[in-house]
Amino acid sequence: MRVAILVEALLNRGGADRVVLIQTLHYDADIYTAAYDGERTYPEFKQLRIHTIVKGNIRGINHLRVRRAFAKLRLSDYDVVIAHNSSCLEAAPHHHPFIWYCHAPSRWSHDLYQDELRKKHALLRVPFAIICQLLRKRDARNITHVDAIATNSHNVKQRLQRYYPVHPIVIYPPIDTSRFKWLGQSDFYLSTARLDPIKRVDLVVESFKHLPDRNVVIVGTGPDEQRLRTLARGHSNIRFTGSVTNEQLARLYGTCLALLTPSYKEDFGMVPLEANSAGKPVIATKDGGYLETVIPGKTGILLEEPLTPDAIIDAITTLTPARARTMRIACEQNAKRYSIERFNKEMDEFIDRVLAPSRPALAPMQKRGPSSVPTSPHPPPLSPSARPRTSTSTMRCRTYQAGSRQGRTRNLRDSPKRTS
Repeated sequence: MRVAILVEALLNRGGADRVVLIQTLHYDADIYTAAYDGERTYPEFKQLRIHTIVKGNIRGINHLRVRRAFAKLRLSDYDVVIAHNSSCLEAAPHHHPFIWYCHAPSRWSHDLYQDELRKKHALLRVPFAIICQLLRKRDARNITHVDAIATNSHNVKQRLQRYYPVHPIVIYPPIDTSRFKWLGQSDFYLSTARLDPIKRVDLVVESFKHLPDRNVVIVGTGPDEQRLRTLARGHSNIRFTGSVTNEQLARLYGTCLALLTPSYKEDFGMVPLEANSAGKPVIATKDGGYLETVIPGKTGILLEEPLTPDAIIDAITTLTPARARTMRIACEQNAKRYSIERFNKEMDEFIDRVLAPSRPALAPMQKRGPSSVPTSPHPPPLSPSARPRTSTSTMRCRTYQAGSRQGRTRNLRDSPKRTS
């Protein structure tokens, strides 16, 4: 079975990029993307078949240009297409079966819309609002052509349903539990989030500026890196590593005391589970996907919003080395529930249902994570006029017209797979 994977860009070493990598290896798939930089994302991508559909300077690529490129895309020799971003849905009207593995609807035009609007200059706010409204209408239209949707968490499922009448299933992302193992306990805390304002690593820096006897290692790069380094200047207990290899990251996880991840409205959050896989607890925000993956008091500590450095300092003081060691077994057991094998199996079964014309494409709701997900405040949903006229809530798999591929579609379990 031939699989095409559509992703807006491969420019980071983030959780979504890791999911794309694991999925591509499992299905021996071809990747179609608007932007790819092999030096900035995971090095394993260099060995894969990647087709860049936008020409020119990566920095010159904007969202509308990406959407136009996917709208023009025509893929005729694949049994199924899997999209990972809202912009990729522009290809949905021309490809079936078409699956959306939704990490999140475009955040700047949906749940973070009000935050982004406030950042704009007064003269740019009206144009920005108009563009966002048009893009949400465009997404609403494109979603009517999607055959099935899976989200990476109940948090994202609820968010998606605020804007569109869909009923996706939840398939949690994969964690490579074989990579991260307990290697002991050193005296440093760890941060592995991308250095982006939304990850709020500045709160970690501010906290350790007031804890000179505690050490933190901050891994990664991003647009906020220079500001964070300036903020930490003169404090030798705060160390930045920049990008690290897979082996170095595994060692840092394996030897740290605990992980700090204060991200704002995290979609799912894979790093707490990577830390758990190494037997390490986490200090995270009581919000978003962390509510599904962190078990308070057993695998970590959840902090209330609005988050402050003082709250982080209190949590660090509470999570002593001795207490962190008592959480090791619970952490390791929690991480095992999110293995790569589990993810591949659930995706295989999901695609099998999509390819079977006599069965519903959308499966019953999956089990929730260890904790419930509360309803949180959100921007107003689309007006009725902006919603699609047909709902995917009762969507069944379209009769698949294989055309030139007739007879090639077969049960996924019979297909050869490339392992990572």
